[in-house]
Amino acid sequence: MKKIIIILSLLLLSGCAQMQRHFLADAKKPEKNVMMDSVADVMLTELEFDQFIPELKDTEKYSLGAFYSDGKKLYFSLNQKIKPDSGKSVSIGVYAYDLDAKTMESLFAIPALDEFVVQSIMTLDSKLILSGGYPFKEESKRTFEISWIHDLEKTKIAENNLDKFRDIPSLHKVDESTIAYVEELTFRLGNRDITRISLNCMTTDFMVFSTDLFEYEPPVMDSKDQVTISESTIVVQDGYFAFAYERDSAGWIGRWKLDTSTMLVEVFEPIKIGKSRSPRSMMFIDDHWFVTTADSFDFNPWELYVFDDLGNEVAMQIEGRNWMMFVYPVNINQTGLFSGAFDVDRSKPVTDRFYLGNFEKNTVTYQRIDELIYGNFVTEIQEGVYLVKGKKDYGLDQRYYILKI
Repeated sequence: MKKIIIILSLLLLSGCAQMQRHFLADAKKPEKNVMMDSVADVMLTELEFDQFIPELKDTEKYSLGAFYSDGKKLYFSLNQKIKPDSGKSVSIGVYAYDLDAKTMESLFAIPALDEFVVQSIMTLDSKLILSGGYPFKEESKRTFEISWIHDLEKTKIAENNLDKFRDIPSLHKVDESTIAYVEELTFRLGNRDITRISLNCMTTDFMVFSTDLFEYEPPVMDSKDQVTISESTIVVQDGYFAFAYERDSAGWIGRWKLDTSTMLVEVFEPIKIGKSRSPRSMMFIDDHWFVTTADSFDFNPWELYVFDDLGNEVAMQIEGRNWMMFVYPVNINQTGLFSGAFDVDRSKPVTDRFYLGNFEKNTVTYQRIDELIYGNFVTEIQEGVYLVKGKKDYGLDQRYYILKI
């Protein structure tokens, strides 16, 4: 009799454990976490750039890129395909759109024959800085530069060779006098990527551009290791400069804190995200790191992990098979913005949509933004106001919108 009771008890416990695993797994499915009530009110306003720049009516040939906003103006480059079949685009101008006056200003024109590509734009001390280069030139002439745009002219601040291992660096703002540039060096030997990040302090008159204040290079053990940093994982917030990278077949979060008065950098121990977890995007809310990952081998499933500032894994929030998922550097109290292809209505095409997520340490509940499909985050304009790209209907072309939360 006792044996029967023990066996029944074990079966009951086993059944309970299976039910618990079922409900826990079910709770992580995206469609199960959608909130019934709205997280926040959302307003979309289309930016019809082709009214100001006629070239943009030819969407097969012209496009926009390198967006940046200082809260008053939206800066970007106008790009042109140099050969219809090559897919290669060069920059032919830099523009500023006044968000209040709703007017467009041409800041700098670039001949297409120059084959110059603007990679990123930012403002420092009311001056416009850009990184760009000549990736399509012959080997001896392939260079990149960091430049200052003023009075319809471009003044070179710093330059370097753009050899076969190097990409044009991207700029990230630390404060009003300091930028970080991310320079990726790709070594084909052993399929190894190394990304170098440099902090650079700029004087108010821009006569000095220091490139040796601090450099970080993720450690590489041997030629079999692969170290990669995704642009969408870089976070500059609350004194941190943080980024997620892959090494030893695992995902990691690297973190610094910069004292801009002394230019001294505190380097923290990296946080291990986990084996076979390839970081895809990251944001920082309430002293917690939210990282989306994909399986390093087959990019499936996509998952959202949460770590506290001590490096402890707090939760695995959302799991999605055959879905893509990105979080963005948007933080309004505990509300963040992310996108994913979470539609469960199989009668419609699977599409990326935006979601407003209420992020807490152990759970994420969220509201789907139904106004926009194929949603992609572009840049923050100011707190609560963002530039996004997408479309309102399946048959339309993708357009740019201001999203107000």
